[in-house]
Amino acid sequence: MSDLPILATFFAFSAGALVLLGSLFLLGFTKVNPSADRWLGTFYFILACTFTQPFLEAFKLDAGGWSHLLELPRWAMLPCLYMAVNYYVAPSLLPKNRLLHFVPFLLFLLFSLVYLIPALTSPEAYVPSLPAWIRL
Repeated sequence: MSDLPILATFFAFSAGALVLLGSLFLLGFTKVNPSADRWLGTFYFILACTFTQPFLEAFKLDAGGWSHLLELPRWAMLPCLYMAVNYYVAPSLLPKNRLLHFVPFLLFLLFSLVYLIPALTSPEAYVPSLPAWIRL
């Protein structure tokens, strides 16, 4: 038996656990530092998207361009973690130029509209996959 379905199943369970953990942080379960909890919850949701993509590809459930939609938030993963750590360490100190960290995500989103808009307008349009050197 191949290790691929076992590994893909592990990714699926990890994604589910991360969605639950992210929802706890986004709902304000701890109530210690709400702004840091929101950033950390967003980071966990993006990490869940990252773990969902190999599961969908391994079981060939990647119909309709979901792979590309799940790759979009990866560019915002590390800025969200940075903002969460920044708010946990110094909650009263506002970081200057904090939105500057999201510029790569916004650029990737802008360039990805070329791939997303044809898929939204016609169901039979082909959504090309990203080159291998772009994938994480």
